[in-house]
Amino acid sequence: MDEIVGTWECHHVSPEFLRTAGLNSRDFSSKLIFKSDSTVTVERMPDETDTVSFSRSWELVPPERTPAGAWTITIEAGPRIGPYRLVCNKKLGKLTLEKSIDVLMDYSAHYQRISK
Repeated sequence: MDEIVGTWECHHVSPEFLRTAGLNSRDFSSKLIFKSDSTVTVERMPDETDTVSFSRSWELVPPERTPAGAWTITIEAGPRIGPYRLVCNKKLGKLTLEKSIDVLMDYSAHYQRISK
């Protein structure tokens, strides 16, 4: 959990998603602020054809309990069906978070932690 708590910034989002959502890549930004009390503040996270912003609870779920078979962060969905999911990927000691936007179109957003 210590590796998750902090501020994460979107460093890559599928260009096709930006076009579909009518967003400009130069102006697009998205942040996730995970707190140790299991709450998260989401700022402009890509979601299907638009972006969403909210504050809700989050949980780090072990691989055996996730559809991806990897450590996954689930964020309470609120009025939306099902939770939001971000898959944790670790390469060369660097952790990133990946959010699938549209599975069929292979759109995704990738986040890196910028502060603890």
